[in-house]
Amino acid sequence: MVATVALLAIFSSALISAAIGGASLMILGIIGLIGVALIKSTSYFGQKLDNKILALRKAEAQKNPIEQKQNEYKRRQGIFEERERMLAAENTLTKEPQ
Repeated sequence: MVATVALLAIFSSALISAAIGGASLMILGIIGLIGVALIKSTSYFGQKLDNKILALRKAEAQKNPIEQKQNEYKRRQGIFEERERMLAAENTLTKEPQ
């Protein structure tokens, strides 16, 4: 019994350090698991947020269908005019001199 107490007295600082080290490793592991869970969940919550934004945009578009059609017409008209300009420019470049 005395030998056990003497050994504990000698190695007490080492035992305390080992216990603190083990607890620290467990805490670091828990923090790491929380970090991994947060990183993995960001894509899930980002997708949820995107879906809500899309639903809000769709609801707004349904409230103003004429405005949406006008915007779509303007967008397509711009594309058409840009392609028309490109074709005209290409035709002037490829025309043979007479």
